[in-house]
Amino acid sequence: MIFPFCVYKLKKLNNILMKNFGLILFILGMLTFVACKKEGTKSNKKEILSFTLKEQIDSATIDNIGHTVTIPVSSSTSLDKLCPKIVISEKATIKPASGDTVDFSNSPVKYLVTAEDLSTQIWQVSVNYILSNLNHQFISSIAIDGSNIKWIGADSGLYKSVENGFVLENILFSGKIHSLFFEQPSNTLWIGSDGGLTKVIINGSNISSTMVPSINLSNQSIQSEYIDSTSKRWFGTANGFSLNINTTWKISNFQYSSALKEIHPMDIEKTGINSISCWNGDYYFATNTYGLYRAFNFKDSIDAFTGATQWASPYNGNAVTDTMFVVFVDSKGNQWMGGTNGVQVHTGHDSKLNITSFSDVLPNLYIHAIAEAPDGKIWVGTEQGLAKYDGTNWATVKSGLPSLFITAIAFDKVGSAWIGTKMGLINIKN
Repeated sequence: MIFPFCVYKLKKLNNILMKNFGLILFILGMLTFVACKKEGTKSNKKEILSFTLKEQIDSATIDNIGHTVTIPVSSSTSLDKLCPKIVISEKATIKPASGDTVDFSNSPVKYLVTAEDLSTQIWQVSVNYILSNLNHQFISSIAIDGSNIKWIGADSGLYKSVENGFVLENILFSGKIHSLFFEQPSNTLWIGSDGGLTKVIINGSNISSTMVPSINLSNQSIQSEYIDSTSKRWFGTANGFSLNINTTWKISNFQYSSALKEIHPMDIEKTGINSISCWNGDYYFATNTYGLYRAFNFKDSIDAFTGATQWASPYNGNAVTDTMFVVFVDSKGNQWMGGTNGVQVHTGHDSKLNITSFSDVLPNLYIHAIAEAPDGKIWVGTEQGLAKYDGTNWATVKSGLPSLFITAIAFDKVGSAWIGTKMGLINIKN
């Protein structure tokens, strides 16, 4: 039996519950949310906040998007036993741990950062040499000889690599260096500068140099150098180019007209030649006003080409720009060219076919250097960083460079990359 008083109380309680039903649901929901939030408050942060070495000569560059860290050290640093101090996100862990001795001689080294919620992120950490005695110098060119010695053209002169850096060489040349080329069979280093061309014979520690007479050059300002598979030496100048075969020099009239049966000048004999390369009988000249110029069928009997034309329609594909700074042929015979509007690559002899252009995938459209790494990747130097192409995808490198303005790229005998910039030289273990 239910007493009337109890019935009254139950009815009153029921009325209260019904009137505040929404509020009660809200409170229950908030309690559930708080309980769930409390359960899931473990941090997912797994960043590297700082990375320091006592040997570093500048601050580390930390890329939180690409998850890379680059630390510059002097060339005298031994990379096999370094002890970095690392600061990471709160409640995260890192392996190898901060303070652990790590071998960075084969950079990059992988670091695994684990957040409190056990999510993980792999970071790539590279320790790169910055050549202290070349800091803040404009690097115009790099050549590597048969003994893996690096020759560096800088705004203050010619430098040669030694055990703990670079030394300034006392070699005769005039003006600032624009280009270097090492001729392997004869151990000859060619130096192109504002004031002419210097031939340097290297015989161990004995070095002798001679200036090429100005009469042998189409112009005294040497911009580029190339030696083809038949030992013909081509020298691009600020006004045309010169050819050296054994002791013979030629500076003009490089085209033969079969219709007129006479030799006459090529169009590019009155413009700057910034770069020269060759593939299977086709010669490519990167010029200031004619873009890329293609010449073919060189006749040794007359020292002239029977065919030569600008890389433009209707006889060729269209070049991306009228100013080309560099032309490069890779190990597969692909012809790469770059100037003021990106990069083009061409395959084969038919200059109308198999042409691909790249622009929006590059950090900058001004291209000053192209080279091929030992793994086959193409490295492109721009005015806003380095780009690497693996045949499918492009990747950009901006961290750890003395300057984003890349001027020269070369790979030594062990596959290490040497990058010249407007503000110094860096060695990247590839």
